Amino acid sequence: MNDFWEIIKDIAYGARHYQTIIAALLGGGIAWKYNRSKHKLDHENAKRQLFIQLNERYDVLNDHLEELVHTEFETQRDAQLHGEKDLYLVWDELFESEPTLQSKTITAAFDYLNLCSEQYYWYKKGFIDDNVWRCWKKGMKDWAKYSFFLRNIIKREKTRKAAYYNDDFLDIFDE
Repeated sequence: MNDFWEIIKDIAYGARHYQTIIAALLGGGIAWKYNRSKHKLDHENAKRQLFIQLNERYDVLNDHLEELVHTEFETQRDAQLHGEKDLYLVWDELFESEPTLQSKTITAAFDYLNLCSEQYYWYKKGFIDDNVWRCWKKGMKDWAKYSFFLRNIIKREKTRKAAYYNDDFLDIFDE
């Protein structure tokens, strides 16, 4: 009978150690789950903030881009109707001149391209969702399609292999 009680004491003593191990594993699992959830939430918040910032920067440029396309249309119309400078001559004067001579509308085209490159960078890093990227990419391609100057900037930057653009960013305009 004493052996029986010794066995029971050994089991009880061992169980106390197992309780500590089980509690430690359970606590570790809860901490891991909490940390993982917090990381996901922080990542989603960072994506949301980035989305807001990028959209705000685009909103600032949008009016200038609209003005650029309007100017291109008027220039092309005046060239056809009145024999004035066509877009190629204006391109040579504006885009090949010193940057200090360029208007805000012209520099907005460069700023827009830089913004697009940044959006592409964040997309590649996983901070921009696929659906958002598809919409933004379509918008980028539309601006390039309708803006003579922006299209020529892209061609020029591809030729120059501009180091400040992501490796394959400018290729999205060829797709």
